[in-house]
Amino acid sequence: MPVDHHVYVALEAPDVEVEHDGKWWPGEARMRTTHRDGRVTYQVQYRTDDGTHLDVFPTNRVRLDQTDYSRGC
Repeated sequence: MPVDHHVYVALEAPDVEVEHDGKWWPGEARMRTTHRDGRVTYQVQYRTDDGTHLDVFPTNRVRLDQTDYSRGC
């Protein structure tokens, strides 16, 4: 099985949260990779109190962001 990369285009990129240092942080998935052994990882740009970061996370540390931002939260 070859490695498969899916790069999200700007309007397609899902809003997600990532677990980093025991806390969930908001972000945006940039790329999904399916590895030869079947693992899936996500490259996510996310925001913490320290600023904006770009890192790769396994699926158990990424979840869809369910926050309703329409009220300015």
